[in-house]
Amino acid sequence: MENVIYDQETAVLDYVAKQRATHRLNDAASLALERALFLEIEHLQLPELTSEEIFMIAVRRVEMQNRDMVKAVNWKPVLLVLTFAFLAGTFMQIPSWLGSGIDQPGSGSLYLRNLSFFILPLAALYFGLIQSKSARSSRTTYITIAATFVTTFLAINLFPWIANGQTEMLSAIHLPILLWLVVGILYLGKSWRSSEGRMAFIRFTGEALMLGVLVVLGLMVLLLFTLMIFSAISIDLENIFSSYLVPYGISAAFFVTLYWTGRRSSSVETIAPVLAKVFSPLFLLSLVGFLLAMAVQGKSPFVEREFLIGFDVMLVIVLGLVTYTLSSRRIDAPFGYQDSINFVLIAVALIIDGVALVEIVKRLTEYGASANKVAALGENLILLVDLGGYAYLTLRAWQKKTDFMALVKWQTRYMTIVALWTAVVALIFPIFFSFN
Repeated sequence: MENVIYDQETAVLDYVAKQRATHRLNDAASLALERALFLEIEHLQLPELTSEEIFMIAVRRVEMQNRDMVKAVNWKPVLLVLTFAFLAGTFMQIPSWLGSGIDQPGSGSLYLRNLSFFILPLAALYFGLIQSKSARSSRTTYITIAATFVTTFLAINLFPWIANGQTEMLSAIHLPILLWLVVGILYLGKSWRSSEGRMAFIRFTGEALMLGVLVVLGLMVLLLFTLMIFSAISIDLENIFSSYLVPYGISAAFFVTLYWTGRRSSSVETIAPVLAKVFSPLFLLSLVGFLLAMAVQGKSPFVEREFLIGFDVMLVIVLGLVTYTLSSRRIDAPFGYQDSINFVLIAVALIIDGVALVEIVKRLTEYGASANKVAALGENLILLVDLGGYAYLTLRAWQKKTDFMALVKWQTRYMTIVALWTAVVALIFPIFFSFN
């Protein structure tokens, strides 16, 4: 069995090397091509196929995917995008039809809690329908995911929430993250347990976020321009916009982003790793400057809850930057400049996170536990362990005691911890803290 695996790996590397020389592919494009081939090979592990046949079919599929990017549009996902965008926009109207419009007092929290359920179940169905038969998830997986959505929907809407309670907001923030990770299982199909598959989903998420921002900005410009030109002739469209164009526009932007990100992901060029390499040194300079200023002033800003939230978001961005640069490097490449930048960036982030944790523990000791404080403590601990493991494995790779595949496995397996924590905050915290 080891010889078969070795032969397939050698064939893939030889093919990528030839394509690199023929088409002048850069490192990121070569690595994307290599990983696309390995994912297809993983999907094709059938007893009736030899290793050579599996490799040839995988090459053919990847070539067809990249050719489709240039030549033709597959109308099935396009029709699904239009259908699901319409359905999601319609789902957003249901509370309004039941007398709980977003402009009604107290309805804002209802929309905020249920925002995930307007869109994400349809996103899961979309990925399930466009998945190839060989990569499609099992029936048990579909049933489990459907049960997850139903259970969380019932819980989030039957909990006896207290007005302006901390746990309601925490659930509304963490639930979309949990359900997006659940959606990722259908996006990956049978490869959701593999490190390569999970890294592909991380790259997809980063690409979707970047492309989604552009789509939303374009949509906002279009809507504002339309409002302006119609107001010039004394036609007020604000009610129509808030009632119809905004919900359907948000839904359309979401599904168009999924569609175009999927098409880009099937090609060999992605933008997330490139931008990560550009911004990593800039974030490093910003964090070093902040650390020096904090040391000189002898003042910690972590006593402010709003700053602590912003800092946690920044830590997630740092983690994303190093993960996307990792996704674009060759596993067998020597330790280089970008790896050094990532290591120092993580080291500085760890120091600052340590200071933040000390302040959080002080607040817990002085003022007692609350849902927000415990959530902040847990999230900073999770980020600390994640970044610490990343730094440790990077150091070992620099010492040539391990390779960068260990980093990939660490980061992708840690997604399970993140999913469990978001589930705890979204569903267990409200009960533990009496919905306050």
